[in-house]
Amino acid sequence: NYEGADLLRIVIEKTCGSIVGMIPAGIYLLVTVTLSLSVMTLSRKKTLVQDMYSIEMLASADVVCLDKTGTITDGTMKVATVEPLDGSSQEQIAEIMACVEGAESGANATTRALITHFGKSAATVLDSIPFSSQRKFSGVSLEGIGAYCVGAPHFVPCPVSEELDERIAAHALEGRRVILLVRMPELREDAVGEAIAMISIEDRIRPNAKATIEQFQEQGVTIKVISGDHAATVSTIAGKVGIKNADKYVSCENLNNEDLEAMAEEYAVFGRVTPEQKVLLIKTLKKNGHTVAMTGDGVNDTLALKESNCAIAMADGSEVARKISQIVLLESDFGTLPAVVKEGRRCINNVRGSSALFLMKTIFTIFISLFSIITVSGYPFGPTNFLFLEMFVIGIASLLLALEPNEKRIEGSFLDSVLVRSVPCALALFVPTLVILLVGRFSNSVSVDCRNAVAMCAVTAVGFLNLVYICVPFTKWRGAVIALIAALLGAGVTLSALAESFLLENGIFGFVHAVDAPLFFAFMMALSVTVTVLLHFFRSQLERWVANLRRGSTAEVGKLRSLGKKQ
Repeated sequence: NYEGADLLRIVIEKTCGSIVGMIPAGIYLLVTVTLSLSVMTLSRKKTLVQDMYSIEMLASADVVCLDKTGTITDGTMKVATVEPLDGSSQEQIAEIMACVEGAESGANATTRALITHFGKSAATVLDSIPFSSQRKFSGVSLEGIGAYCVGAPHFVPCPVSEELDERIAAHALEGRRVILLVRMPELREDAVGEAIAMISIEDRIRPNAKATIEQFQEQGVTIKVISGDHAATVSTIAGKVGIKNADKYVSCENLNNEDLEAMAEEYAVFGRVTPEQKVLLIKTLKKNGHTVAMTGDGVNDTLALKESNCAIAMADGSEVARKISQIVLLESDFGTLPAVVKEGRRCINNVRGSSALFLMKTIFTIFISLFSIITVSGYPFGPTNFLFLEMFVIGIASLLLALEPNEKRIEGSFLDSVLVRSVPCALALFVPTLVILLVGRFSNSVSVDCRNAVAMCAVTAVGFLNLVYICVPFTKWRGAVIALIAALLGAGVTLSALAESFLLENGIFGFVHAVDAPLFFAFMMALSVTVTVLLHFFRSQLERWVANLRRGSTAEVGKLRSLGKKQ
């Protein structure tokens, strides 16, 4: 019924309405705003987020790999016992250790503990072997004193008798780290010396470590400890802080890659791990379908940190570890991690729920556009017809819902979880609108403008009902959001109706003057509400039926497995 310029204007207007409706532009803004708010919240908890999207990865993590030193323990080591092995006195051992530590160039936690206990003495250094995480010992040749090595048993170059090995194991079961002082005939890596003293060092467990581990495990997160220390020592420390299966430990010093991969799932504590083995463990866990977060503070952790899904560094750790990590704990306090996980879960879970509102409109617009093309009928909506729906039901509501506390574990993919909700909501929009368009098209008493206006009102009303459905189960926060959106919609409709009646000739949305069949309007609105409620009711019933069917199947499988084991 349109010609010339009016026809071109209508075509452009309806085309723009269709294209704009298909674009869920607000999702990107919603994600950016909520992640930014999370970063600001975490900064107040002394946590530096260097990669904004790492919040999602940490919140999705189902395995957290921890280093013992500096994470579970605070890194403040002290010498517990000094036991001479060759008849030397305590004073002689102390003098030798003071000279050896005086020649040390490194400054790790173990070295600081030894220097605190033995002190430092100046001596002329003839040669030295620097400490490395792979070698696990260091050596020094001193003029007039001799050559000595200090390092981990079974790594430092000296034979370990069965009696000495038992004594080392006894200290390990007490949670202490053991190092040997070895006198060398000469400082060569292939030379073999004699152990002259055994020194045990104990770590101080962080006061909040046990509570932190409990919070992680209550949230369904598996904790694994990966350390370069003696496996029994690490296991004892892990048991003290309540890590599940802490008694399942393995020493990785003689394991090949195939055996280590096979043990990655079964064991909770890994000792004597090299940097390369740490990387292999992370890769294996990821290959098995886990999302892995890892904490570390040393250079030897950097490869594994880079391989993990979310790398977490301590502020007092190495600069390299801090640079490659997505999250840095500014107070080097492992106890802040559960707060980071909670914030991430709040952000991601709420964004998933709110995103269904955006995709609901997108899918609905695609359905209506396809219907308009197939039936060769005009697209019924203009760019402004979705303003109430986009501003109140989708925009304001999604932002408010994204701020609600939510500690539920993140499961499944983002797209699957959003489509499960958005597709039924889109159908709830589409079915009543389709009925309105078909009835209006074949009814001589209803004009096209009236049909389109009623369809717009129905879409807004059904969109609000979909919002109510998405908020199930209700909480105080969600109830307040629904009440606020209902009030805003009521105020918006009232003001726009007054504006159309008294201020503007054609109105803002064109639904007061356009609705020239009040009976048609009332009937179709009632039909829209009824169809929406029925669709959501049957969908809820179907979900419950499927859930009960799955539980029954799981129970039957469990019974069959039990029967098979008995047989």
